[in-house]
Amino acid sequence: LHTVQRSAEGETSLDTLSAAFTAAFTTEHGRLTATTSFSDWDMGPYSNTLDFGFAELGNGSTLQQKNLGEEIIFTSLDGATTPWRIGAFANDGQTNGSFVRQFGGFTFEESTYQFDVTDLALFGEATYSFSDDLAVTTGLRLVDTTMKSVRTEIIPVPQVTPARHDSNAILPHLNVRYDLSGGTLAFANIAMGYKTGGFSAFTGNSALAPYDAEYTTAYEAGLTHSTSDGRYAVTVRTYLYDVDDYQIERSFATNATADDYLVINADSARSIGGELELSWRPVSGLDLAASYGATHITLRNFVDPFTLEVFNDNRAPYVPTFDLNLRADYLSPSGFYVGASLTTLGKTYYTEAEDPTFAQPRYTLVNARLGYATDRYRIGISGTNLTDEAYYSAITPGTFHGCLLYTSPSPRDRG
Repeated sequence: LHTVQRSAEGETSLDTLSAAFTAAFTTEHGRLTATTSFSDWDMGPYSNTLDFGFAELGNGSTLQQKNLGEEIIFTSLDGATTPWRIGAFANDGQTNGSFVRQFGGFTFEESTYQFDVTDLALFGEATYSFSDDLAVTTGLRLVDTTMKSVRTEIIPVPQVTPARHDSNAILPHLNVRYDLSGGTLAFANIAMGYKTGGFSAFTGNSALAPYDAEYTTAYEAGLTHSTSDGRYAVTVRTYLYDVDDYQIERSFATNATADDYLVINADSARSIGGELELSWRPVSGLDLAASYGATHITLRNFVDPFTLEVFNDNRAPYVPTFDLNLRADYLSPSGFYVGASLTTLGKTYYTEAEDPTFAQPRYTLVNARLGYATDRYRIGISGTNLTDEAYYSAITPGTFHGCLLYTSPSPRDRG
């Protein structure tokens, strides 16, 4: 944890407008809903200064995103022998942004960009009950995404780079649930996941700007047990995710002037893990809960686009090794409530090389709340990170900077 000096603090201005309208109709065959939504998210101006001792790196940017969406869903009526739903989704979005960067007062990069994105999807699922104990849900989602990109570089080399990206996916899923009696339920899932590809706006290297869509095959299984009175519950879950074209946000390219901050693909990745969840209500009004999850995610055939170094079986960046959560809440019959929680996150690497210099060690956060609530109003006080734990929420290896979070004000300017 380092202390830095700089001439000015970073500043961000944010404005958001979101609106939606839903119409619903009930027929003898099912319930039809149609939702029209609009969002306008505007960040700008954003400015930040990074100190390098002999000079400062100034960053300025704007970013605006607008989306107009429509979703139509037709759902079976309550009590149907075979519950089902089908639907369609469409979204038309536009993203506009700009960058300007200066080093020692000299502007070495300035650019603007625009993304026009159209997302289309059809989906449906149905649940079949083969007996009182066995239920199977099957579903399918079809997705198509089109992105048109125009990047205009002003400095260092005036140029306009148009591009287009198309990706689609067929995403089936299967869920099986079997009641073992005595309050114990076994479940298993197989599903396909998808994250669209696109272009990195920050890089002026047209060869490195595009990145491919990411496809995931997920396998999950587990057991859950609860008592009939709801006082105890326990869930054990294991999972395995195989990912093709795993997307990695690359934070910096050493000695590059316009290639830092982009998305690149590892050939594949595999994530294996498990979770344990416990809950207990020893007396009326008191709820205790605990959960623990561990994840081992490794890269396969990932080639660094700048150094050409190959990383196989290294841990993927940004993923904590484990997470632990403890929680206690009490609500009295009169309306007074009190609660506390403890969260521990395991070590997190921020480079594919597992460089310990750019890693966040394990840290723990303690939160609490106290108040009084009725049906008409609620009044309370809450505190987060009560132990004043210092930790990095993000680290940028190429600039040797990170986002360091504290709850209490500090007399020093922490970087």
